[in-house]
Amino acid sequence: MKMAFAVAVITLALSLTAVGQDHSNLQGTWYLDKAHSHYPAESATEVITQHDDVVDITFTEQGPGHSNPPMQLHLATDGKPTTNTVGSNKFTATTHWDGNKLVTYVEGDRGQHMTETREVSSDGSTLTVTGYHQDELKKPYYVRVMTKNKS
Repeated sequence: MKMAFAVAVITLALSLTAVGQDHSNLQGTWYLDKAHSHYPAESATEVITQHDDVVDITFTEQGPGHSNPPMQLHLATDGKPTTNTVGSNKFTATTHWDGNKLVTYVEGDRGQHMTETREVSSDGSTLTVTGYHQDELKKPYYVRVMTKNKS
């Protein structure tokens, strides 16, 4: 009986460890694939570092005739809210893993909110960032297809 209990505990521990490791590896430098995206910028880059329950993103984009300053995003994947500042705007981000998809709910200091997801393809070559405006989670507001190779 004790042996069966020990085997069950070890099996559960191994399965929980495997679940914890099932998250996508977002780390790297990702470039906008304009041809496959529905996004208004001419170019965009995400530099992502990922360690433990933390994902840090430096996002830069260039629109027609202008560049925006880089945005620094600090996300905690354990569901604890983080506060970020972009320009003069503060927003709270609450992030969690939904399988291999990173889901971030963003609420701004002026009442605006959105949901953004990040998902890496099975071969690790493409990152798809999908933004949903306000409460409309069925129709994306934008889709950025990012690759590790500059197009």
